[in-house]
Amino acid sequence: MEEPIQVPTLSQSEFLPRLSPWAIAGGGVLLMVFGAAVVLATVLKYNVTVKAPGTVRPAGELRLVQSAIEGTIKEIAVKENQKVKAGDIVARMDDSRLMTTKSQLEGDLRQGRLQLNQINAQIQSLDSQLAAESNVTDRSIQAAEAQLRSQQRLFQDQQTTAQSNVQEARASLNLAQEEFRRFRQLAASGAVATLTLKEKEAAVQVAQAKVDRASSALNPTDAEIARAQEQIAQIQAKGASTLATLRQQREQLLQNRIELQRQLDRTAKESQQIERSFDQSVVRAPIAGTVLQLNLRNADQVVRSGEAIAFIAPENAPFVLKAQIAAQDIDKVKLGQSIQMRVSACPFPDYGTLNGVIKTVAPDARPAAENAPATYEVTMEPARSFVGNERRQCPLQAGMEGSVDVISRQETVVQFLMRKTRLISNL
Repeated sequence: MEEPIQVPTLSQSEFLPRLSPWAIAGGGVLLMVFGAAVVLATVLKYNVTVKAPGTVRPAGELRLVQSAIEGTIKEIAVKENQKVKAGDIVARMDDSRLMTTKSQLEGDLRQGRLQLNQINAQIQSLDSQLAAESNVTDRSIQAAEAQLRSQQRLFQDQQTTAQSNVQEARASLNLAQEEFRRFRQLAASGAVATLTLKEKEAAVQVAQAKVDRASSALNPTDAEIARAQEQIAQIQAKGASTLATLRQQREQLLQNRIELQRQLDRTAKESQQIERSFDQSVVRAPIAGTVLQLNLRNADQVVRSGEAIAFIAPENAPFVLKAQIAAQDIDKVKLGQSIQMRVSACPFPDYGTLNGVIKTVAPDARPAAENAPATYEVTMEPARSFVGNERRQCPLQAGMEGSVDVISRQETVVQFLMRKTRLISNL
């Protein structure tokens, strides 16, 4: 029986080379570095940020400069980013049409005032004619009434005289008749001659004739009285007709004056409106500040009434930062969070970043421009009015743009890896 072959036992050290002290030291260093990295990844934190474009804007509302009238721009007196004082001219509008209208209105006013003076003179003349005509009529009536009274007195005198004559004639007739009776008795006795009796009879006849003649004069004619009354009526009618004509003419002149005065008032108001339009044709700055936006590009540009011409930021107004946060990131943005902004006009290697704090977050999303996705506007307050440090500064100006980093929270690398692991496991 053959004996088994004895294989010699080999140790591990016979296959691997012995580690040098440097290798052992290097391995220790690597282990220490790895351990330190694990510790740092557990302890040290980094900023989790939300990035968004941002701009520098003045705090408060911008003052809108509008055109009060419609017209054509004649001159542009300012430029964007130019400082202006309250009342400074922003633009002038072409006022040639206003000048033509003003000249026409002034001519209408002069002509209207001249016509008004003429109407007033005519009214005064008619007033004088009315007074004179009324005076003449009154005097004519007074003269005619005096003539009437004279005729009436004459008529009464004639009636009185006629009655006296009748009474006297009747008395004579009675006396003649009495004598005739006595003489007739005497003649019957033969004491008086027949001739004497005939004389007495003739005397009775004569007395009777006088009575008849006197009786006929008891009713004198009143034609003169009627003529005088007719004359008074004619004078009154003529005077009334003349006065009525004059009053009608005066009333017409008064009506014309009222219409002319209304026209003058309308023309005067139009003239005042033109004067205001002259003032409004010069567009002025309502406040002192800086012209942030000028919507006028060149002269001869047509603007409408109420159209925005420029926007002015108030003088010495502090600056705020505005950023447009995407809708998917708005849940990470809260009031009071810190931000950092890199201003493109202030290079980062030279000036660094601008720190700030979130002050307001818009309650609703709105598209920043047409056909753009809706975003939330966030307003931030910068810590300083410049970018950089005390030795090297880049002053903020309205309209500067840049990139805003909103520091939503801080987390360690381990937390980041664990969060990513959870996200992957949930997929």
